[in-house]
Amino acid sequence: QGFSARAMPTTRCLLPLSLGLSLLELSSGSLPRRFAALYTSTRSRLRPRALHSPGKLVRMKKEGEEGVVCHPESSICRKIRELETESWYSPPVWMRNPHVHTIVAALARKTPAIRFRRDILDTADGGKIAVDVMLGLNDTSTNPKVPRDEDKWLVLTSGLSGGSQDSYVQSMCKSAYEKGWNVVVLNMRGCGQSPVTSPRFFSAMRGSIDDLKLTVRHVREKLAQKTSNPTVASIGWSMGGSIVGNYLAFQDSPDFHLSERIQAGAALAAPFDMILADKSLNRNSFNRLVYDRNLARKLVTMINQHVPLLERHGGVLGMSGEVVDVDLEALSRAESVREIDELLTRRSFGYPTVDAYYKDVSLRHRLHKVASPLLVVSALDDPIADANGIPLDVFRENKKLLLVATRHGGHLGWCDSNSADAAQQRWCAGWVENVSLKYLDAVLEDAHHSCTH
Repeated sequence: QGFSARAMPTTRCLLPLSLGLSLLELSSGSLPRRFAALYTSTRSRLRPRALHSPGKLVRMKKEGEEGVVCHPESSICRKIRELETESWYSPPVWMRNPHVHTIVAALARKTPAIRFRRDILDTADGGKIAVDVMLGLNDTSTNPKVPRDEDKWLVLTSGLSGGSQDSYVQSMCKSAYEKGWNVVVLNMRGCGQSPVTSPRFFSAMRGSIDDLKLTVRHVREKLAQKTSNPTVASIGWSMGGSIVGNYLAFQDSPDFHLSERIQAGAALAAPFDMILADKSLNRNSFNRLVYDRNLARKLVTMINQHVPLLERHGGVLGMSGEVVDVDLEALSRAESVREIDELLTRRSFGYPTVDAYYKDVSLRHRLHKVASPLLVVSALDDPIADANGIPLDVFRENKKLLLVATRHGGHLGWCDSNSADAAQQRWCAGWVENVSLKYLDAVLEDAHHSCTH
């Protein structure tokens, strides 16, 4: 059954007027001091010799501060440099402060309503995941139906506690749909109003990898029945970006069936080092109040809706099928993501400590294993996904990787200046969406050309 989803704010926080004005006064365009050392130490590494002239995709404004990083002999990089795209990303002047940028993107971004059909998939542990299949845009008068390419399928995975209702997800849905992609959105367990029927939620890797495998298999075996060998790509944001990257690192193992493979992926605003991301959330009182506490409240609200189910089972379901005891009362009072990961996530998914969980899910530790094309787009001023965690050397050594590092963008931002149709959409991320989708088209075309010759 179809339903329409209007994009919802990704963060619900009420800022006092005085605080909001103070943030705007800070938007001078200067980067936080903690990135100064990063720029100094990576001035040469952020600009490999092979990319001395980056071509049409990017235009470096200042050496060492932003640009592309990849293997100097990468065929993918050569292909990307031939693309025609807009000039290098530049935000509205008043959004150059990363906190202003992040908050505006979360609270004020608006996109046209998307029409979805929800498919409910059964998991091996008795749970369910909700996969929303895009049917089109609500306003078909101004956005006529675009012919679909039955061979092209795109699986989207949102950030922590997000889903198909998030504005950045719906903005990408619209862009991908208009470029001929068939789009599906994976809502992690309990997110996006998806049902929870087993006492297990999600993590940044264990469990979530299996749920993504189930979604990809559903696309290949059920949704793309009109073609024998569909192309499946995936884009993830923040934690979802880490899941996509880890998925690509794992998918050449014997545990993956051919029907579960994706040909290419993109990770946007993904934290490479979850321990650094945790420190970013707790760097100061502002980050703790606006980012960490807000994320925690959304997670606690979602978990509290399913406390009766957890009580009936006596806890949460472990990875081996055992029941793991959880202090539900303490969990209901949690005020930080780390508290939730200590009380719930690391116990449910078999980690001895929170830091062991964060280390295991950190993409930087297995990025070298990625054997399929992966685009990573990171904003160097991201207040959550710390840029110091970016493993630049790995991008220079692995031919399947391409990093696009922008000076500005905040977390899940990359807002464009508003267009004439601001009543329908505003503060969308057209630049990063265009780069991501053109990347996927380019590498998949290159792979198809290689197979036919």
